[in-house]
Parts: sequence; structure tokens; C-alpha cells
Amino acid sequence: MQVQKSLQAKIRKFGSKQLQEITVGDKPVLVSYKTPVAIKIGDELFVTTQKFSTTTSKHITHYMSDLIKSGQKFEVVRVEHKVIQEMVRNICGLVVPWS
Repeated sequence: MQVQKSLQAKIRKFGSKQLQEITVGDKPVLVSYKTPVAIKIGDELFVTTQKFSTTTSKHITHYMSDLIKSGQKFEVVRVEHKVIQEMVRNICGLVVPWS
């Protein structure tokens, strides 16, 4: 018998309907156009090195500015996109079907 844990997630939408932050536990994941592009764990913000679009790059910059304005301190760590996907899957327990 497989046990599946129940997850509580909070979703915060930004001005664009294509940009949202999904927080599972205490780990916010930045999602742009249905693709996770960053995850904040403690004082580190892991950001994908993959370039998707100019708009997604602006989404990431907007998100970092929002964190700074809210008084959060963090170090940006650039990682390959597959690392972001693995973190979202393994740490948050979310299924990431996107490539």
C-alpha cells in the first residue's frame, strides 16, 4: 500500500496571470507560464539558468525585487533547469510534468 502525503499549498498571483508563487510548507516556487523557474529555500533563491523568454526573465527579476522590498535577504544560486524540477519534485513533493 502506497501512502500519499497531503500537501497544503498557497498560491499568490502577481499582476500577470502568467506569474504566480506556489508555496508548499515554507518553500515558495516561482512559476512562469506554468513552468517552475525558481525556488526559495532558506536564504537561497535557486534560479534556472535556462532562458525561456524575455517575459520569463522579467518575471524572475520582478520576483527578486518583490522579495527585496519585503525585507527578505537571499543569495541567488543559478542552477540548470532540471535541478529546479528535481527540487520542486523532491523537496516540495509536487509533480512537475514540464520538460
